[in-house]
Amino acid sequence: MKPIRLGHVGTLHDHSPAKLACVKKFPELFEVVGIVAESPERAAELSNQPPYQGIPFTTREGLLELGVEAVLVEGFECDLVHEAQFWADHGVHLHVDKPAGDDVASLERLLRTVKEKELTFQMAYMYRYNHAILDCIKKIEAGELGEIYQVTAIMNTGHSAEKRKWLSAFKGGIQFFLGCHMIDLVYRLQGLPQRIHPFLKSTGFDGVSSTDVSMAVFEYSNGISTVAATSAEVNGYGRRQLVVCGSRGTYEIEPLEAPTHAYFIPADAAATYGDRRKEVELPPFDPACRYDDMMLDFARFIRREAENPFTLEYELTLQKLLMFCCGDTKVDWKSPTKI
Repeated sequence: MKPIRLGHVGTLHDHSPAKLACVKKFPELFEVVGIVAESPERAAELSNQPPYQGIPFTTREGLLELGVEAVLVEGFECDLVHEAQFWADHGVHLHVDKPAGDDVASLERLLRTVKEKELTFQMAYMYRYNHAILDCIKKIEAGELGEIYQVTAIMNTGHSAEKRKWLSAFKGGIQFFLGCHMIDLVYRLQGLPQRIHPFLKSTGFDGVSSTDVSMAVFEYSNGISTVAATSAEVNGYGRRQLVVCGSRGTYEIEPLEAPTHAYFIPADAAATYGDRRKEVELPPFDPACRYDDMMLDFARFIRREAENPFTLEYELTLQKLLMFCCGDTKVDWKSPTKI
């Protein structure tokens, strides 16, 4: 089969350069035919920088004239859905970085277009491909953890004052920017909660007033789960973690990556007072390969060789949960979602 003619649209997302570098590693699957930057000035700034170097910068219309079949939407977070709508209207398959903007109604409109035109739609939640998380899910599905009653999900970082100030562009600040990853995991593992309690705070460090400390508490019939995202923690990256507690065992991942360490403790190995963790053997993590499996799946989805396990309804409900956790408490995340 011929390579998929791929466009790279937007360059302001933090994942833009690494995502483009990733697809360029698979020329048998993707032919990157052009890049659409946010402005001519931005294009001039990037044109001689890897991985953008050697790929023509063009316009939306120019990319369409090149026969683009799919695009990576990698612009500023709040522009992603609007940009994706243009390409969906033109029948182009979509890989959209996360989170999916800050307007749920716009995302719903986009997803309806995707369904009507039978397009591939993939959200860029890369932890869905994390080897430790996949191993944890495999053990849950095999019944090795028993009944899940609690998930602790932490997505912390130690950002600069400039980056923390930038967070003010988002409803919910750091919860929107990074907490979205952990909300995805809690929802995937436990489904819809009964109630959600969001907490959004500012440290005030360096005179920055944006939301750089956040937590959301998810109430379930059999327990409580939490999502925390903080932008001001020393070694926050090293403490990113996911802990899944079940009636028959606990699975702990900390750090989530670079490096990834995972531990599984079955009930028969546990002691009331004592640490009986045993590390799980995982494939080595290579930061340069962070997006590989996700992009390989994108090609499979487009070629109808595999079906995306994350439905349009799932993605819309996830976004509703996220925006509620970001303080938009008018969002109705409890009602069934239908695209």
